[in-house]
Amino acid sequence: MQTTLLGLNKINTTTVQVNEPILGSSLIEFLFTSTNHSKSDWDVQFLYHYFETSKNYFIASFKSKEKHAILMPQVLKLYYKNAQASSYDLFITSGFFALYSFEKLVCFKAVQKSVTKEEIIRYLEHTYCIKIGHTVLLSDEELTAFKNEYLNSATTFVHEREYSRFKTIKATVIYGIYLIFLVVSTLVIWNSTHTISSKTVATVKKIVVPTKRLQTQSIVALMQAINHYKLQLQLFEMNRAHANIKLAHNNKAHLMQFLEDQQLKIKSLNYQKESQIYELTAMVVFD
Repeated sequence: MQTTLLGLNKINTTTVQVNEPILGSSLIEFLFTSTNHSKSDWDVQFLYHYFETSKNYFIASFKSKEKHAILMPQVLKLYYKNAQASSYDLFITSGFFALYSFEKLVCFKAVQKSVTKEEIIRYLEHTYCIKIGHTVLLSDEELTAFKNEYLNSATTFVHEREYSRFKTIKATVIYGIYLIFLVVSTLVIWNSTHTISSKTVATVKKIVVPTKRLQTQSIVALMQAINHYKLQLQLFEMNRAHANIKLAHNNKAHLMQFLEDQQLKIKSLNYQKESQIYELTAMVVFD
């Protein structure tokens, strides 16, 4: 399989501030409008990330007729073969920087050599209201090594290409699940259509919802956070102005970071030896 690697000179990036997350078909319209593309541009693809901390969307757009196009910053995912991920890892090369969150590319931008590490960190922390946990300075030789290894292993990392192409569809799927919440009391859902990777599939084992109107934005934001941390949703039970949720992941740090960021009240945290996963039960209070 031949893979095309796109450099930063073929990718446009922008950051757009919003009042709240944008959902469904409105999100697709937003992506095209924010990047000055027309919907008739069928070869345009997007990679985007919503920063809840600052209510900003980072959006990368590029045109490629190649089915297996890969963006240069995506090759840095190979770094995690021998390293532990943190909430925000910053990679700096001579031509661009890339920001990863728990092994997922969430932001990148071309920079000149004269820009310092301190300036980049200050820009990111100010723009997205985040805290950089780890910084990696890469030489041109190290970047080339990552690039060659990535291209030689392209079949292993093809889900990265799917992420850039299909995430707009995934947002619609998430919103559709939310609408189902309004009309069902108990439902089993496996979100397996247009998945980004096997690690991001959310399995909902049980959902219990009251008949009263749900707090739309709060629930959608919660679902986006669950997806961001690649957590498995096992229980979602609404009761008046709060909800009980049960989440699972094989990495305890993901659960604890999610708990801290969302400021949820923990009810229990258990380790299941048989399945080798951590299960977190927490309470979500809606305003």
